Amino acid sequence: LASIFQEFNPEFIVISAGMDSARGDPLGGCDLTPQGYASILHRLKSLQAPIVLVLEGGYNCASVAHSVCACLETFLLSDSTPKNISKHPSPMALKAIARTARALWPFWPTLRPHFTKVIRTADDLRRSSSSSSLRFGDAYL
Repeated sequence: LASIFQEFNPEFIVISAGMDSARGDPLGGCDLTPQGYASILHRLKSLQAPIVLVLEGGYNCASVAHSVCACLETFLLSDSTPKNISKHPSPMALKAIARTARALWPFWPTLRPHFTKVIRTADDLRRSSSSSSLRFGDAYL
């Protein structure tokens, strides 16, 4: 999404941090670890726009607590760089990313090369009888 931010050049960024996609959340199923959240936030911080993080949900209190702590550490420590981040999404996360890509496709032509890969991978996953070749991961960045 960095391309969108560079093209749009926002004055500030508001993040609705529901943590529903956190590992252990019973509804989201996206398996995003606290380090995954920290990595995404770290990348957003590099855009040099003020960030507001609004906590508004999540259904596993332990997952929410760990994810919020990782985000706060990223906010407060300038040299905080998340480590050990897998770049392989869970199948559920990949499907959510592909849905987002399809929705944004008409509006952000600069992202189409990235979207094509994500959509193709999600379509392959849907056609596949087994998703065992995809590893569960932290963040697809």
